Amino acid sequence: MMKADLHVHSTFSDGSQSPGECVLAAARAGLDIISITDHDTSAHVATAIEAGQRYGVKVLAGVEISAVDPQSACKVHILGYGFKKDAAAIEGLCAPLREARHKKSLRCVEILSSLNYPISVDAVLKRARAPAVVYKQHIMDYLTSVGSADGVTGLTYRQLFKNGGPCAADIFYPDCRDAVAAIKMDGGLAFLAHPGQIGSLEQALAITKELLDYGLDGVELNHQDNDAQMRAALMALSSEKGILFSGGSDAHGDFGNEGEIGALLCPDGAVETLLARLNGNVI
Repeated sequence: MMKADLHVHSTFSDGSQSPGECVLAAARAGLDIISITDHDTSAHVATAIEAGQRYGVKVLAGVEISAVDPQSACKVHILGYGFKKDAAAIEGLCAPLREARHKKSLRCVEILSSLNYPISVDAVLKRARAPAVVYKQHIMDYLTSVGSADGVTGLTYRQLFKNGGPCAADIFYPDCRDAVAAIKMDGGLAFLAHPGQIGSLEQALAITKELLDYGLDGVELNHQDNDAQMRAALMALSSEKGILFSGGSDAHGDFGNEGEIGALLCPDGAVETLLARLNGNVI
């Protein structure tokens, strides 16, 4: 069985490790395959593939598209694997989303500065290694570095970005059905990410079944937020519908609490089935 972590984030979105560092970590963990699934971008793929060739780890093109289910208003993330190099449909859908997120983050910096936090846009960009998009993790990392926060995901984060905090306003997300369609248009496979984060079990299953009608190929079975009940329901659904499975650590390096790359892997045999569906579209 191949060892695969198919859910990893790098500095191209909200992770603390570069794509090369992620691939090196995968090699050191004894993995055969890694997919860096940065949020709403494919810009990391070429760098990851180059690193994979250097470190002897197969790299599967990946993305995680932030979306919403319009019926339930639940946030729904769609993982895409093995898509075409130019990722034209994915980029067309995600470019406005990245721009909105970046503008929102810069506005959050201005809000925090007005609240007398020792922060500026230039300081955050420098600390964040000048990414194309600033994320709230970059803001919290900077505040932590100057002693004004208790960590990237600690109490300060929850006070600022959750539950009506001064930076809690959200952005517009595309329809999850459009996210599936974009991945399919680019020749990739579309998977529902961490269904355990979607409302209730009933909502997650309802969204999964609806998305199957729009071309969804599978679900992320192995994720830290999928409890035993969720996993059992997904396995039953797979037996009924023949959907594929994926899995991974959802590692964000120092910017998350999910564990290291390779801490959670794709289910046994699942990556082989996925690759067969893609006809081995992996470097």
